[in-house]
Amino acid sequence: MILAAPLLAALMVAQDDPMGRVGPLEDIYQSYNDCFAATSDGVLNPAALTDLGWREAEQSGGASDGPSFFSHSDRAPLLLVNGSDNGGGICVVMAAFSDVASINQFLSAWGENFPAFEDGQVSFFAEGQPILFRLAGTQDKPRLNLVVGTATETNE
Repeated sequence: MILAAPLLAALMVAQDDPMGRVGPLEDIYQSYNDCFAATSDGVLNPAALTDLGWREAEQSGGASDGPSFFSHSDRAPLLLVNGSDNGGGICVVMAAFSDVASINQFLSAWGENFPAFEDGQVSFFAEGQPILFRLAGTQDKPRLNLVVGTATETNE
């Protein structure tokens, strides 16, 4: 998967998530699914997140062309949303885990054929949308950033 410059910039911000609140795995799964709702049909739709109970963080200094952050009153993960000029974009679930075993338990939902991580990340397509999982944090405070991109046309 080729990563566009906005995606790389957003991942750098996501990697430094200051909150790091650990929540139940169900919260992470649901947040991942919410990102699908916000990136379906090839268009980034942050309003879909609002409809699902997410609240956009106010940005100091007024409107910004950069990424937006969303929080949910009932869930620990945070979302980072970053769009592009063509309507596409990404939604990133920034999830903290209690330990590495919890990450492995989370990943087991994809079954035995889940691709192997290389250099701390793995990319694949799900329902026609590009996905990137990136390990972050430390052994003591592991995190996983789950990036869901808008659907793209491929020559596959």
